Amino acid sequence: MEKHNFVFLILHYITTTDTEKCVNSILEKYKKDNVKIVIVDNGSPNDSGKYIYDKYKKNKRIKVILSEKNLGFANGNNLGFEYAKNKLKADFIIMINNDTYLIQDDFLERIVSDIPAPKGDENLPLQALIFDSFYDNYKGALSYVRIKNGKV
Repeated sequence: MEKHNFVFLILHYITTTDTEKCVNSILEKYKKDNVKIVIVDNGSPNDSGKYIYDKYKKNKRIKVILSEKNLGFANGNNLGFEYAKNKLKADFIIMINNDTYLIQDDFLERIVSDIPAPKGDENLPLQALIFDSFYDNYKGALSYVRIKNGKV
């Protein structure tokens, strides 16, 4: 598992308590440098994005991106996805809601063992992003993203 770079992508909007609990649940389970967190504040009007930024700015495993306006769910996630893929060189990007708490001890290990590696040539034009998502009563909505050909 340590040979892969994992990024949890959290879209934040207004509610700091949920975001903090989500982040803490990830940090408690995974303490290695190959597990990072990207939080995108989606233009929160209550300055909660600034609060989240200030809280985590010294943690080298957490990047907070402040969007000046609400980009909507898809584009807010796209902003974080681009950063995770291009800047952090993530092998796996786990997009989770900010009210999701990681409780499963082998969550990342299961992703590596249960999701097959992508097949294709990264030098070809981007052919497909493959999304797999499901809802779990304890974890909330979870999504997996893989690239077939090309790169983002």
